[in-house]
Amino acid sequence: MLKMNHYLTKLLILLCLSAFVNLLVWFCAYAEISDDDMSAAAIMTRLKPEGIVDIEGTAKIIVLTENDSARPERGGSEIYQSTCVICHGSGVAGAPIFGNRQAWAPRKAKGMAVLLNHALHGYNYMPPRGSCTDCTDSEIQEAIRYMLLKAN
Repeated sequence: MLKMNHYLTKLLILLCLSAFVNLLVWFCAYAEISDDDMSAAAIMTRLKPEGIVDIEGTAKIIVLTENDSARPERGGSEIYQSTCVICHGSGVAGAPIFGNRQAWAPRKAKGMAVLLNHALHGYNYMPPRGSCTDCTDSEIQEAIRYMLLKAN
């Protein structure tokens, strides 16, 4: 009796899978594609670029999308919470830990220009822009200020 239930269970699973595949094939075969989806205007809208690439000098690439132009500047705290905390929250790969005065003191002594340069272009294990690809230079500078302030 136990073997019979085992075979019936397998048969039931196989029948359910078969029914599901048949429904999926039927749905795909008879799904309607509206004419609007294939119109020239709809195709051009889908192919429209998302943003503009503006290269200033040789080291800086800014990618602006339609949404970015209306976005207000974010503060240092917001940038830290969204990006910097990933490494500076726990000290990953030697990153100075947020709020640790001893870790930040030698960096603070180098000055904001050096810290900003390291943040923008990468330093040791820190990737360029701290991996915040949508941060402006001033937002990165505000994040540095925020971390320095909290390390006092």
